[in-house]
Amino acid sequence: TALPISEQRESDGMHELTAKEDGDITFCFGNTFSHLTDKVIFIDIGVDRIYDENWGQIQNDGVDEEFASVENVTWVLRNHLESIQRVQEYIRAREARHRNLAELNNERVQFWSILSLLIVTVTAAIQTYAVKKLFMDDRTIKA
Repeated sequence: TALPISEQRESDGMHELTAKEDGDITFCFGNTFSHLTDKVIFIDIGVDRIYDENWGQIQNDGVDEEFASVENVTWVLRNHLESIQRVQEYIRAREARHRNLAELNNERVQFWSILSLLIVTVTAAIQTYAVKKLFMDDRTIKA
Protein backbone atom coordinates (compact mmCIF):
# COMPACT_ATOMS: atom_id res chain seq x y z
CA THR A 1 0.00 0.00 0.00
CA ALA A 2 1.40 3.40 -0.91
CA LEU A 3 0.62 6.40 1.27
CA PRO A 4 2.85 9.13 -0.19
CA ILE A 5 3.94 12.15 1.81
CA SER A 6 6.55 14.43 0.32
CA GLU A 7 8.21 17.30 2.14
CA GLN A 8 11.13 19.55 1.31
CA ARG A 9 13.05 21.91 3.56
CA GLU A 10 11.14 20.85 6.67
CA SER A 11 13.03 20.89 9.96
CA ASP A 12 10.53 18.65 11.67
CA GLY A 13 7.05 17.29 11.24
CA MET A 14 4.56 14.78 12.50
CA HIS A 15 2.32 12.69 10.31
CA GLU A 16 -0.47 10.35 11.14
CA LEU A 17 -1.55 7.87 8.51
CA THR A 18 -4.39 5.42 8.42
CA ALA A 19 -4.10 2.42 6.12
CA LYS A 20 -7.22 1.82 4.08
CA GLU A 21 -6.47 -1.86 3.46
CA ASP A 22 -4.68 -4.70 5.16
CA GLY A 23 -1.22 -5.62 3.98
CA ASP A 24 2.39 -4.55 4.05
CA ILE A 25 3.29 -0.88 4.22
CA THR A 26 6.65 0.36 2.98
CA PHE A 27 8.41 3.48 4.27
CA CYS A 28 11.00 5.23 2.12
CA PHE A 29 13.05 8.19 3.33
CA GLY A 30 15.21 10.17 0.96
CA ASN A 31 17.90 12.77 1.56
CA THR A 32 18.42 13.86 -2.02
CA PHE A 33 17.99 17.55 -1.19
CA SER A 34 20.96 17.91 1.15
CA HIS A 35 23.77 15.44 1.64
CA LEU A 36 25.75 17.84 3.85
CA THR A 37 23.57 17.84 6.95
CA ASP A 38 22.62 14.97 9.19
CA LYS A 39 19.02 13.91 9.45
CA VAL A 40 17.37 12.36 12.50
CA ILE A 41 14.20 10.40 11.90
CA PHE A 42 11.92 9.32 14.72
CA ILE A 43 9.38 6.68 13.76
CA ASP A 44 6.62 5.37 15.94
CA ILE A 45 4.14 2.93 14.50
CA GLY A 46 0.96 2.46 16.45
CA VAL A 47 -1.63 -0.18 15.73
CA ASP A 48 -5.09 0.43 17.10
CA ARG A 49 -7.60 -2.13 18.26
CA ILE A 50 -5.71 -5.40 17.98
CA TYR A 51 -6.36 -7.80 20.81
CA ASP A 52 -7.11 -11.43 21.48
CA GLU A 53 -10.73 -12.18 20.70
CA ASN A 54 -10.91 -14.60 23.65
CA TRP A 55 -9.52 -12.08 26.12
CA GLY A 56 -11.68 -11.72 29.17
CA GLN A 57 -14.57 -13.87 28.08
CA ILE A 58 -16.67 -14.95 31.02
CA GLN A 59 -19.22 -17.70 31.35
CA ASN A 60 -21.87 -15.90 33.43
CA ASP A 61 -25.14 -15.18 31.63
CA GLY A 62 -26.37 -11.59 31.54
CA VAL A 63 -23.01 -10.12 32.42
CA ASP A 64 -21.59 -10.37 28.89
CA GLU A 65 -23.15 -7.09 27.71
CA GLU A 66 -21.90 -5.15 30.72
CA PHE A 67 -18.48 -6.74 30.33
CA ALA A 68 -18.41 -5.87 26.62
CA SER A 69 -19.17 -2.26 27.48
CA VAL A 70 -16.42 -2.16 30.10
CA GLU A 71 -14.08 -3.91 27.68
CA ASN A 72 -14.75 -1.30 24.99
CA VAL A 73 -14.13 1.55 27.41
CA THR A 74 -10.93 -0.15 28.56
CA TRP A 75 -9.68 -0.49 24.98
CA VAL A 76 -10.54 3.12 24.22
CA LEU A 77 -8.59 4.26 27.30
CA ARG A 78 -5.69 1.98 26.35
CA ASN A 79 -5.58 3.43 22.83
CA HIS A 80 -5.67 6.98 24.18
CA LEU A 81 -2.85 6.23 26.62
CA GLU A 82 -0.74 4.70 23.86
CA SER A 83 -1.40 7.75 21.72
CA ILE A 84 -0.30 10.02 24.57
CA GLN A 85 2.86 7.94 25.04
CA ARG A 86 3.68 8.21 21.33
CA VAL A 87 3.29 11.98 21.42
CA GLN A 88 5.44 12.21 24.56
CA GLU A 89 8.18 10.12 22.91
CA TYR A 90 8.05 12.39 19.87
CA ILE A 91 8.30 15.48 22.08
CA ARG A 92 11.23 13.96 23.99
CA ALA A 93 13.04 13.19 20.73
CA ARG A 94 12.50 16.75 19.47
CA GLU A 95 13.61 18.20 22.79
CA ALA A 96 16.80 16.12 22.74
CA ARG A 97 17.57 17.19 19.18
CA HIS A 98 16.97 20.87 19.98
CA ARG A 99 19.02 20.62 23.20
CA ASN A 100 21.95 19.14 21.23
CA LEU A 101 21.67 21.94 18.68
CA ALA A 102 21.56 24.57 21.44
CA GLU A 103 24.65 23.06 23.11
CA LEU A 104 26.51 23.04 19.80
CA ASN A 105 25.57 26.69 19.20
CA ASN A 106 26.69 27.55 22.74
CA GLU A 107 30.10 25.96 22.09
CA ARG A 108 30.45 27.96 18.87
CA VAL A 109 29.52 31.22 20.61
CA GLN A 110 32.03 30.53 23.39
CA PHE A 111 34.81 29.76 20.87
CA TRP A 112 34.24 32.91 18.84
CA SER A 113 33.82 35.04 21.98
CA ILE A 114 37.17 33.85 23.38
CA LEU A 115 38.84 34.39 20.00
CA SER A 116 37.39 37.92 19.79
CA LEU A 117 38.52 38.66 23.34
CA LEU A 118 42.08 37.54 22.49
CA ILE A 119 42.14 39.66 19.33
CA VAL A 120 40.89 42.75 21.19
CA THR A 121 43.43 42.19 23.99
CA VAL A 122 46.34 41.81 21.55
CA THR A 123 45.17 44.86 19.57
CA ALA A 124 44.91 46.93 22.78
CA ALA A 125 48.43 45.89 23.83
CA ILE A 126 49.88 46.78 20.41
CA GLN A 127 48.11 50.16 20.37
CA THR A 128 49.23 50.94 23.92
CA TYR A 129 52.83 50.12 22.99
CA ALA A 130 52.60 52.25 19.82
CA VAL A 131 51.18 55.30 21.63
CA LYS A 132 53.71 54.97 24.45
CA LYS A 133 56.52 54.78 21.89
CA LEU A 134 55.28 58.03 20.29
CA PHE A 135 55.58 59.95 23.57
CA MET A 136 58.84 58.32 24.65
CA ASP A 137 61.35 60.37 22.71
CA ASP A 138 64.94 60.03 23.81
CA ARG A 139 65.86 63.34 22.28
CA THR A 140 65.88 66.24 24.65
CA ILE A 141 65.15 69.81 23.69
CA LYS A 142 67.62 72.41 24.93
CA ALA A 143 66.60 75.97 25.21
